[in-house]
Amino acid sequence: MTTSQLATAQAQVRAAQADSQQWQTRHADMTRQLAALQEQAQRQGQQVQESGGASTRTPPAVVAQDRVRAKVGIQVRSGDRTAPAKTTETVKTGDSLRVYVVPEDNAYVYVVHNDGKTLTLLNAQNATTKVTKGELVALPALEQFYQINGGSDRESITVICSSTEIREIASLVRMRGSKTGSRSKKRC
Repeated sequence: MTTSQLATAQAQVRAAQADSQQWQTRHADMTRQLAALQEQAQRQGQQVQESGGASTRTPPAVVAQDRVRAKVGIQVRSGDRTAPAKTTETVKTGDSLRVYVVPEDNAYVYVVHNDGKTLTLLNAQNATTKVTKGELVALPALEQFYQINGGSDRESITVICSSTEIREIASLVRMRGSKTGSRSKKRC
């Protein structure tokens, strides 16, 4: 390997590390914001209890007892191959994926896409609908996939299930348009 090639490779590694650090920082920020909302909800819930339940206001964010366990799966379509995603699987530009969620109790389901720059609520059009215990939710739909557009080196999908509606999620993330159209692929 020449000195020039080595310097180029080192610069690429530094750039990848910087991108990774930015993504991790954004993810940490989102986690802190969700934790702050949970703490706020707990304080408001305690205030309601201390006042004898006189308030008619429901705590806005999820508290620990509102969490719902769920089975979550991701299906990846890459070229002609469609299969369940493995834990270590890497998807690439042009691949498509579908998210499956089966809550263990009645729950509101939120699916958040993070590309390191923007948080997007993928299921904005049905995020206000409570899903019945054991019901399969396929996103975007059983016959549709989200397509990876390659706009980011690193992306994540987070599934949140709550027994109560969490309206504040909309303020933390960008809402995906409610148009469904006849397209079979939606961009991630």
